[in-house]
Amino acid sequence: MKEHRFMGDSDLTIPVWGRDAGTYASQRWFSNLVRRLGIAETVSVGMDALLFAAKINSGLNLVSVLVPGDLDISSRRPALIRRFVESTRQTSALVLFDEWEMSKAASLGSEAPHFLWAINTSVSNRPDEGSPIDKRRVAVVYEHSLYAEAPSLTELGLEDLDHSLTGVELDIVSSNSAYWYADADIDRKFRSTYALRFGKYTELVFPNCGPDTIALAQVASEMGTKVYAVESIATVLLSRRCSLVEVVGQSRVKDRLVENSNGFQIQQ
Repeated sequence: MKEHRFMGDSDLTIPVWGRDAGTYASQRWFSNLVRRLGIAETVSVGMDALLFAAKINSGLNLVSVLVPGDLDISSRRPALIRRFVESTRQTSALVLFDEWEMSKAASLGSEAPHFLWAINTSVSNRPDEGSPIDKRRVAVVYEHSLYAEAPSLTELGLEDLDHSLTGVELDIVSSNSAYWYADADIDRKFRSTYALRFGKYTELVFPNCGPDTIALAQVASEMGTKVYAVESIATVLLSRRCSLVEVVGQSRVKDRLVENSNGFQIQQ
């Protein structure tokens, strides 16, 4: 469900009077929906979805997936922390991306069992070492939630990167271009959309960290693309499970890309 519409069925929307999950009318509407469609389980994605689903109290098994950033709640927001803790009491499981997110959930008082998101550590579609390619292509992927509009290389701390890499196609790409709600509507898998929109790139660079960039870096590694990620707790933890994710300091990104030039054989 997104914005009061159920993904995959554009005709099914929540009535205006049913959008306050705490009301009797809303809970009755969802109970009728559960019976009519034979729903057996609920999966929520994100903090808002968890709070909403738990408040409905439909009696269904609730599994909640939280993404990086969801649990960055200030101690100055005690009401939200209380709502989160109350919601975890209605949750069969919290699925979290890494150990750092698990630590945050525990420190906030979560009472649900915590599970680590499973990462496919095997690499598929990786080209043979030294195999020829038609062109070296690098995408600098920025976390879209941090910028109102597409940033420049300078704003990303990668000034003159385009001049440092000769004969390389260089693009600046938003992290949310990998997967859209329309893709979910037609049941496209993330790996499929990655191959469609990012498959041409030989390397991805992540100058900042966020929920979309972390997910994209994981899939890129699984699909055989070399990833350079600026150092953060999340990227360090990811690199331990994904062999093609290399964590570097901001000042070292250009150097590593230049050094890696020798590993590519361009077809003539």
